[in-house]
Amino acid sequence: MQILIFSLVVILLVGYIFYKLNQFYSKKTITFGTLFIIGIIWLGIYISNNNEVGINKAFKAKYKKEFGYKIDKLSSNIINKG
Repeated sequence: MQILIFSLVVILLVGYIFYKLNQFYSKKTITFGTLFIIGIIWLGIYISNNNEVGINKAFKAKYKKEFGYKIDKLSSNIINKG
């Protein structure tokens, strides 16, 4: 329910911003600006994912070199609780 309300608020906010921008700029300018912002967000997510994969590979290689064991998969599960 909280996600639904948050999504609705975000949609209303974006709609209001487009309504206000439509008074000052043409639809072509708004479209290119929106695509530019979406592209920047996509690029940031892409770079973040690549950095995370690179860190995982570096950790696995260092662990294998130091301890002689190969790590198949990294996860965030807690094995020993307590």
